[in-house]
This record gives sequence, C-alpha cells and structure tokens, in this order.
Amino acid sequence: MQYPYATNIKVNKKWRASEVDFKMKGEHYLASYEKNEWRYSLMDYDYNRLPSKVKKGLKSTKYGKKDVLETTLVYLPSGIEEYRIKLKNDSFNNRYIYLNENGKVIRISRVR
Repeated sequence: MQYPYATNIKVNKKWRASEVDFKMKGEHYLASYEKNEWRYSLMDYDYNRLPSKVKKGLKSTKYGKKDVLETTLVYLPSGIEEYRIKLKNDSFNNRYIYLNENGKVIRISRVR
C-alpha cells in the first residue's frame, strides 16, 4: 500500500484515471493515477514552510512580485520533489511556477 496511514479517503474515478483525496499525518494530499499507475501526488504546503532557496529562487524570477495564492509539494514517481506555487496574474490567467529544492525554475504553466 502506497499510503498506509491515509485517512478520510475519497476516490474520484474518471474513465482511465483516478484521483484519491486523503489526509495523512495531519496533511492534505491528492494522488493521481492513470490505468492504476501512480502519476504524482500533491501535498498542501504553506508558503512559510518553503525552504529559503525556493523562496529566493521565486523572488529572482519575473514573477517574484506576484501574489502567491497557494503552494503545493509535488511528489513524482522518479523520487523527485517539486514545489508548485500558484501565482496571481494581472489577467484572468493565473500561473503555476515549479521549482526544485535548490530554487531553480523547472517550468511555468497556466492554471487550467
């Protein structure tokens, strides 16, 4: 079992994909699966908990002065962890910026 301490489990199935919403050790998670294969997990993460390198990396980008709407820790099957930060944009299109643990920007995407 991938998350043996999970509680309050809710499963949302969509054809070949599933999302599992749960709590574990006081944290909120969302795990995504496709054809029963784990794709990634998201954990709600407070901005104040971000490592200083990640905060510094965010501030060094052109988006560094944007308001942060939410922060999420992304767990990937490769064992890599990314920090996803949702930024308020001046237009209707908010953005996610993904940074690694050293504060390097990995990618930027629009919120769907």
